[in-house]
Amino acid sequence: MSYARGQGLIAFAHDPDFGVLLAAPSAEGPSVIHVRPQNVLPKAIGSLVQGAIGQFETELLQGALVPIRSRG
Repeated sequence: MSYARGQGLIAFAHDPDFGVLLAAPSAEGPSVIHVRPQNVLPKAIGSLVQGAIGQFETELLQGALVPIRSRG
C-alpha cells in the first residue's frame, strides 16, 4: 500500500482487507478498486472495471474505495 501511495497508483484487490486498510483513520490512500465477483479474470470483469474507473475517476484521484460487484 505504501508503494502504491508513493507512486500515485490505484490498488486493485479481490481481498477485502485492502478496503479495511484504506478505511483506517490514519490512511491517506491509495485509492482501492475492490472487486467482489468470484471470477476475476479480465475477460469476465474488464468492462465492469473500465466502467467503474470512468464513473469514479474524480473520486479515485482524491482517494476512494470503489467496490465492484458482478451484474446478475
